Order: sequence, then structure tokens, then C-alpha cells
Amino acid sequence: MRKGPLSDSVSPEPNPKPPLRGGSTGERLDKHIEDKKSLSIRAVNVVDQQPDLSWSQKLGRSFVWEELRRLAGRKGTIPRWPRQPEAQWQLRMKFLERAKSYIGVPYAKKYHLPGTPESESLLFLDCCGLIRRVVQDLMEDFGFYIGPGNQAYQYDTLPITLPSEEHLKPGDLVFISGTYFDPQRTRQAHDIVHVEIWLGEEERSLGARWKTGKVQIFDSYQFVSKTYGDIKYHFKSIETWLQGTCVRSSPGA
Repeated sequence: MRKGPLSDSVSPEPNPKPPLRGGSTGERLDKHIEDKKSLSIRAVNVVDQQPDLSWSQKLGRSFVWEELRRLAGRKGTIPRWPRQPEAQWQLRMKFLERAKSYIGVPYAKKYHLPGTPESESLLFLDCCGLIRRVVQDLMEDFGFYIGPGNQAYQYDTLPITLPSEEHLKPGDLVFISGTYFDPQRTRQAHDIVHVEIWLGEEERSLGARWKTGKVQIFDSYQFVSKTYGDIKYHFKSIETWLQGTCVRSSPGA
């Protein structure tokens, strides 16, 4: 694969189309067609341009960009003008730091005794609430407004599933699927029952895990729950969010 600026990788069309009726509008339409053709090549060429990545991060980035190339033809999946690697990395780090700023926020009011500092908190965040709050805080940076859905909804807006932990990058999300022990509880879409943020070091994660707990850092995203079993871990790249796209892939789920 050749590296270098886009102009070295994509040859101009030998017979450019004349502008469509409508002058500048037609020219923009032609430009859109050319952009769509070159998008996947642009994505692959920037794989190796991100500085200071570990081997596992480079491996993950290569996989992610292959997925972005595959998704390039899907309407509404990724924008026509992808952010440059440096801008993506800065936003990824901003997302992570913003999430850390909520450490100590309690899970939910109803799980704390009246009159305690936790019950009097002005803000409560469960697992998906933390993710939603951070993305909404950075709405202008991401370029979209994330919907009010829970962790199953968030899972559904991230089309790139990483094959293993080795492909994770800081800020990527670890989703957990499981089966509720209580048969009366409503089953979640895709059986997704929990989500946490991977911090970029071993199995350490950030999230709101326990009902009587708070947003905190955990030594591992793996744990035993009293609420659900048959646990499976799903690693999701936030790359499409970083590219400014949040589209639910299964609206009926």
C-alpha cells in the first residue's frame, strides 16, 4: 500500500463529466461522486500516520480502518470528509478526560439513603448515562447529538466490533451482554446489559457499575454480576463517532 498524500494515490478521472445543469450545483454533485470513490483510499492511507502508537494500537488501527473502508459505501455510516488522524486522536483523548471528570458521581438517587451526600447529589449517572453525558458535553466536537437510548442503543450506533481486546484503543467501549436472572425483567436489544470505557492500560476501565456505587476506575472490565449471567464481552471502536457519525444500525431492535 502506498503512503503519502491523497493526490499520489488517486488518479484524476481521464474524462471529467461536464457540469450538470445548474452550474455550481452540478459541479458539487460531480465532486461528491469523486469524493465517494476516493473515501476508502483516503482512510487506508492515514492508517500509519498516527504517531506514538504501540504495536497493539497500530494493529487495532489497521483493523479499524479496514472496517471504515468496508463501511464507506453504506449511506450515513461515515462522513464524506473524514477527520485527520491527529484530530481524531485529540478528540478521543478529550472524550476520555471528560469521562474521568465524572468520577465520584453516584449511580442513582433511589439506591442511597435520604439525607446522605450521595442522595443529595445534583447529578446521577448509570453506565449508559455516563457515556451519553460525555458525548453530549462534547456535542460540538463530535458533530452530532447522541440520542437518549440506553447501552443497547449506544452499542447499535457503533458498527465496528473489534475481534479482541488487543485491538482496543483508549476510549473505546466494552459492552457486556448477559441474561437477567429475574425472568420478569425486560430483555435488552442484543442482550446488552452494561457498558464501560477502556482506559488504554491492561484491562482497566471506567464506568458506573454498581447501583449503590459511583463512577469509578476499575482494575478490570471483567466482573461477576448479581443481576445477570452468561456474560460475554464485546469490544466496540468509537471511530465512527470520532468521524462525526452516530447512526443506529437496527432501528427496530
